[in-house]
Amino acid sequence: MKTTRSVFELVTERTSWRSYAKTPVEAEKLKKIEEVLGGLTKGPFGSDLRFLLSITGEEDSETLKKLGTYGMIRNNFGFVVGAVKDSGKGLEDYGFAMEAVVLYLTDLGLGTCWLGGTFNKSGFAAKINVQDGEKVPAVLAFGNRTGTRGVLDAVVRMGAGSRKRIAFENLFFSPDFSKPLSENRPETWIKSLSMVRLGPSASNKQPWRMVASPDGSAFHLFLERTPGYGEKNLKFFGMADMQRIDMGIAMRHFDLSQAESGAVGEWIISPPGFDFGKREYVATWQAR
Repeated sequence: MKTTRSVFELVTERTSWRSYAKTPVEAEKLKKIEEVLGGLTKGPFGSDLRFLLSITGEEDSETLKKLGTYGMIRNNFGFVVGAVKDSGKGLEDYGFAMEAVVLYLTDLGLGTCWLGGTFNKSGFAAKINVQDGEKVPAVLAFGNRTGTRGVLDAVVRMGAGSRKRIAFENLFFSPDFSKPLSENRPETWIKSLSMVRLGPSASNKQPWRMVASPDGSAFHLFLERTPGYGEKNLKFFGMADMQRIDMGIAMRHFDLSQAESGAVGEWIISPPGFDFGKREYVATWQAR
């Protein structure tokens, strides 16, 4: 996936849009999006992925109504729908792949909005012909942005506290959780971690935490659960585990930022030896 602009510019520019202009997306842009979707078949943990572009139809509004205020979308041109066959880290792989689409659409000048839920029995699942063992954990609404944000966008963003960000020192640490990572570190570290901090997350809970090794050769990613967002609670309400998808989003932002800064690495499973309490270990970015 190639973009015309820096990942640092795209991540900074990206925000969620719920109201769109009543204009169609150009055919050339749709063709480019479909080409990108066709290349997203595996995540970093090996899960099988499929994505398709779907133009908005009347039946989609009924599906979104079941999401309550979270599904309030106006005039979007279409959706990106995906299915994942869970390999144990399927939701992380899904978030990693779909966030690439978000940044690509941002580069095309389009607005996007993540919509999470469980769409396994919805019209979206029918569109992608979901197979046994597959899940449709989230979809992406997209369309042409309006000149200014509408009332709907303002209300939803205010309710979610979308502009508020957890302080850097409460998210990133080194060499373990006992010491916040000072911003007086190599610029590449700070830029990449700042892109993680700006990532979208369910209800803007920002559940990612990262611990850097002293030499920056390894960055360990953890999930710090928000109360009420445990997997059992979400299953009870018929929701996908969105905070695991958030981890995939964080991984994508960090991965692209490191690569653009010239750092070469990969995501591996290698839990660190220090105590991380009740946080859930996700993965480690390891320099090569």
